[in-house]
Amino acid sequence: MRHQQDRQQQAPQNKKLWIVIISLVLLPPVGIMLMYVMTSWSKSTKKKVAIGASIWFILALLFGQTNQPESTPNEDTQNMPVTKAETKISKPTIKVNGAAIENDYLIIKTDKDDYTISLSTSSGYQINAEARSTVTINNNEITPLTQGVDSFSQKFTLQPGDNSFNIIATNKAGKNEKKLIVRYEPKSTASSTSVDDPVFEAEVTCKQHAEKQLLVNDINVGYDQSSIKRKNPDGTILIKANIADSQGLWRQQKPLGIMECTTDSTGMLVTSFLNY
Repeated sequence: MRHQQDRQQQAPQNKKLWIVIISLVLLPPVGIMLMYVMTSWSKSTKKKVAIGASIWFILALLFGQTNQPESTPNEDTQNMPVTKAETKISKPTIKVNGAAIENDYLIIKTDKDDYTISLSTSSGYQINAEARSTVTINNNEITPLTQGVDSFSQKFTLQPGDNSFNIIATNKAGKNEKKLIVRYEPKSTASSTSVDDPVFEAEVTCKQHAEKQLLVNDINVGYDQSSIKRKNPDGTILIKANIADSQGLWRQQKPLGIMECTTDSTGMLVTSFLNY
């Protein structure tokens, strides 16, 4: 009977002991606390066990961090292709230097028998290999002036009258087409429509003088009913006409007032100039 009672008393104690031992192995800080509360070990035994459990806990932490496998990128993420942000590309536009729009054509007038067509295209937000344009003039491909820049230039010999040039710019997004007419009017031909050669020379000379006086690159001279283009009794030549700044391609001309210009009898020298 007494042995049975001793067994019943030892069973809970054995259970507590196993809890303490397992805690000391798996969670040393908790096991040390339970050891002091649940066991009747001597102070020296408890001290030794606490030191041993603490050393075990520290070693477990150190070896656990050292042996932890390095994280590697997910294979699916690693093998995914890297795609560049797509550049928005639009159909190229064509801009020809010095050309004015007239009846849906680009018109250039010149009195020289050769002319260099200088043009640029705008084909995207940035010039890259995909956005870059190829340009043909009358089915002949034009080489860019500078690699990587959509700027082109080509020299042509002109015939009197209208010289037509078909310009096509093409890129990945499509193509754009413009017709350029270079109107070549030799001085001899143009002067035949004037009163005489000195008057025509006076018109040109006064225009050039106005450009220097007003610091304008290209002045357009326009005649109306109040305009004057004549040789005076004293031999001088008077040119009175409206003038305007052409302001370049795609821009509306800017009126500059009325030019009243007098030259010598040859039309080559300005003797007086007034702009109002």
